[in-house]
Amino acid sequence: MEIRLMAIMAAVMLAGCGGAADQETADKEKAGPSSKPFTDQVVEGFTGRTAVDAGMRAKSRVDGANAATAQRQKDMDDALGE
Repeated sequence: MEIRLMAIMAAVMLAGCGGAADQETADKEKAGPSSKPFTDQVVEGFTGRTAVDAGMRAKSRVDGANAATAQRQKDMDDALGE
């Protein structure tokens, strides 16, 4: 009797595990494949290269904004005759 009860409990527990894998697979298919190989992603994550690249892009944007602001200020000064 106990063995049968344990077998039923095990079957019920395992039956609940099947849906999560199907959902996980569906989510991965929706996301699409990554453009980089897995090994490149691991290396970049480990070395922090992704964060460095993002920082460099942000710095470039800030530098561009600062240059535009300086040019705008120069144009205003020229227009006002200062």
